[in-house]
Amino acid sequence: MSSKIKFLLAGTLLLGCELSHSNDGVFYSEGGTLMPLLETTISLKKEILNLTRYQGNMMKVEVYFEFHNPAGIKEEIVGFVAPPPFYGDSETKEREYLEKAEQHPEITDFNVTVNGESLSYKVQRSFGKTGFKLIDRKFQINEFVYYFKVKFEKGTNIITHSYSYRGGIENATDQVYRYTLTTGKRWANSEISRFEMNINMGEKVYFFVPHSFWKNNQPITWEVIGSGIVEARPYLVDDYYVNVEKSFRMVKINKGTLRFQTERFKPDYDLAFGFLYFPPSYKHGLPDKWCDKCEESEEFLDFRLCEDDCELTGLSNRQLWLYRNYLFALHGYSFKNPDLRGIFTKFHWYEADKSVKNNVGILTEAEIKTLNAIRKEEMKRKKR
Repeated sequence: MSSKIKFLLAGTLLLGCELSHSNDGVFYSEGGTLMPLLETTISLKKEILNLTRYQGNMMKVEVYFEFHNPAGIKEEIVGFVAPPPFYGDSETKEREYLEKAEQHPEITDFNVTVNGESLSYKVQRSFGKTGFKLIDRKFQINEFVYYFKVKFEKGTNIITHSYSYRGGIENATDQVYRYTLTTGKRWANSEISRFEMNINMGEKVYFFVPHSFWKNNQPITWEVIGSGIVEARPYLVDDYYVNVEKSFRMVKINKGTLRFQTERFKPDYDLAFGFLYFPPSYKHGLPDKWCDKCEESEEFLDFRLCEDDCELTGLSNRQLWLYRNYLFALHGYSFKNPDLRGIFTKFHWYEADKSVKNNVGILTEAEIKTLNAIRKEEMKRKKR
């Protein structure tokens, strides 16, 4: 492919995955909003971004773009650039994957349509030698380039594309998903005229999202579509080792999605969201959340669910009681006990729902395992 070919650069998604015990993330792929490499007269008028988590840590990306071409027909080469996969300390696995791969091993089901017509695409391993050039950096060795020819008609042009990828781990994050939004400013209008983003993480989930996309720290107007709540308070990233810009907020979704809509969108920062190992308001050292007059050592609870074995012997009887009822509070059980009701209403994520029954059928597999361990410990103490 000639280096003289004019083309548009489309990013991919960035997701982090820590496969070793280092303090750095291992990144599988990187990307985001479609962007032009060269000067262009084409404007990005609308973007609708849908992100849907499925099968635990898989993410489906579906993007709808509307572009405006004020001039005559233009043919451009659109590129979708994905950095090489990394597999932690396994250099052999990485080398074997790269030797065999004809497309990026962490991106699947890649599809693109232009004005309703499905396009074929090609994949080329860059080796730093393709005709593509990046604005902000040089190609990495073994980056993958997905590219396809687009005919921009005069007026409105609609491009859709979709793909799936696997979520990963960074520092304190259990799963993190990233998407580059800032490249949307590189079109002729230097902004995304109308922008909408919908995040579907599933039911009964608690995850973090950015507090702001801008240097002035203006809060994002997140909106829950369905049942749930977005905590107003932002948390500083340095306090929780979260790799996002400046600060983040926590979201509890019982059922539904999280949405952000705006006009003339000019973000300074990109999107990062996901699950934390130790999210604020779940595991924290704020004893006043649990009791009015007590020492932290008396009431501090580690909210983690059992994975293999539960270590419960160090908890007091009251802590076991709180821990057991906490599992039902996660699902919105409306407590009749005034003590429990007073405790859990202090948490922003707790929403009492009188339709929720007090039975194990509402619990997840991990929660049931934790509940059984708590009951076993309580029975053991009663026999003493």
